[in-house]
Amino acid sequence: MNMRLTGLLCALNLLAACVRETPAATDTIDVFTHQRAQVDVLLVVDDSRSMVDDRADLADSYPELVELFGNSGVDWHLGVISTDATAATSGGRLTQAGPYRWLDESTPHPSDVFAELLQSDETASASERARSVIHDAITVHDAAFNAGFLRADAQLAVLVVSDEDDQTASPTVGDFVPWFEQLRQVADDATLHAMVGLPDQSCGSVAGIKHIDVAERTGGLIFDLCERDFVGAAAQITDTWSSSPFYFLSEQPQAELEVLVTEPYAEQRALDAEAWAYNAQLNAVRITPSYRPPVGTVFEVRYAPAAP
Repeated sequence: MNMRLTGLLCALNLLAACVRETPAATDTIDVFTHQRAQVDVLLVVDDSRSMVDDRADLADSYPELVELFGNSGVDWHLGVISTDATAATSGGRLTQAGPYRWLDESTPHPSDVFAELLQSDETASASERARSVIHDAITVHDAAFNAGFLRADAQLAVLVVSDEDDQTASPTVGDFVPWFEQLRQVADDATLHAMVGLPDQSCGSVAGIKHIDVAERTGGLIFDLCERDFVGAAAQITDTWSSSPFYFLSEQPQAELEVLVTEPYAEQRALDAEAWAYNAQLNAVRITPSYRPPVGTVFEVRYAPAAP
């Protein structure tokens, strides 16, 4: 019986005795101390007059949002940009509250800062251009005004919140999606989610057809703006975040891997197959969203190395 199957059956209590197989003398054993995954969350918020109540509800949701971020076990950044691509102070620039251009775990008085980041003078352009401002936030302002917000190894989660469809002329959806997906080592690490008007809703929002199209193409989630359930949306989004960075193996494996886990004050055990994933292209293992390891957890990856 192979080692990975043995570990899975042990986890399911399908074997009478679960003794882990002793690794062969020629096996490679890579050991990793758990590191928290980094996730950069970019809110792209329509700041036109029709969105006043939505922005207020989003600001009021901050304590619950932070609790969800904390429970996810990741190291997070949270920034806000406007869908207004015309104003000199927006156009992909992070909104600013005093000295703060984004929030993280250390931000003082975070609810007040978040509310200020979401404030609008209600003179924003009625031409909402989400794709344009996302593109400019990363290609134009990342090395200048937005410097430090996006981290090279972080997963990128974008949430567009708007009661209008995207009016961006360039980049087109067809150009935007491949550009967006190549921003990270693997395409799944860059996702765009949309909280917009749905085609069958009746609350007055314009259906966000183009936003929905981009979300579907990037593997993002779609939420009904009419419900204004920002906490429920955040709960679903945080459930998609991988729990760790990639752990790069020291050698190329010949066949299957066995991943063992030792949590603080616990015995070593085989990690459930659903809790980790191997990326052959990167030759790396990563912990999936189904398992949130506590601080101090150690992973051991065992495998027979491929012949040189």
